[in-house]
Amino acid sequence: MKQSESAVPKRRINCAKSENLFLIVSGIVMGTTARLITLKVDTRQNPSFPNGCFIHIVIGFVAAALGAVAIPAILTGDFVAFTFLALAIQHFREIRTLERQSLEKLEQTEYAQRGAAYIDGISKTYEARNYYALLTSFFAVLLVKIFYTEHWFLNAAVAVFGGLLVVLLLYRFTKGKRIGDIATLREGEIRIDGSDLYVDNMFVSNLLGSERSRQLF
Repeated sequence: MKQSESAVPKRRINCAKSENLFLIVSGIVMGTTARLITLKVDTRQNPSFPNGCFIHIVIGFVAAALGAVAIPAILTGDFVAFTFLALAIQHFREIRTLERQSLEKLEQTEYAQRGAAYIDGISKTYEARNYYALLTSFFAVLLVKIFYTEHWFLNAAVAVFGGLLVVLLLYRFTKGKRIGDIATLREGEIRIDGSDLYVDNMFVSNLLGSERSRQLF
């Protein structure tokens, strides 16, 4: 009789550990997936080289892990998780500063300079996308905890649906305007006169003195 009574708490502890493990893993997966979805490879504003992509994926993974452990930590009464979240936010702000400084150094190598306002917007985007990962993992874990069942595939479906919904809402909320939203675009005629470049008879540049540069344009 004593053995059967002692076995009940152990089962409950094991079930609780399995549940928390599933919550954390599902949150990390969805948060990292959110960062991968928003990781655009572009030579002007986003990482284009393997190291740049790898760095941002790792940072997104860390952000997802912090968001995933928040709910289980709060449920167990461990409110130190809020301290880690505050430190993570401070770290993400430092990443924004580093990205802005890096892009400003590369500004001198650009044919058409982007300007301080554009670079500041890019650096803020880097910071915001880490919050994508953190919030996606947080709400994915929260939804799974609310609708938790004994069937793991149902829990996984809730995590995937909730995570993708959060990503969609965040993307629509933080999406800025495009050129097509404020202007009418049309194709212009490029004309080269000596070393001068014209588009629809409007002067653009006089840096086409070499034959190679003229061929490229």
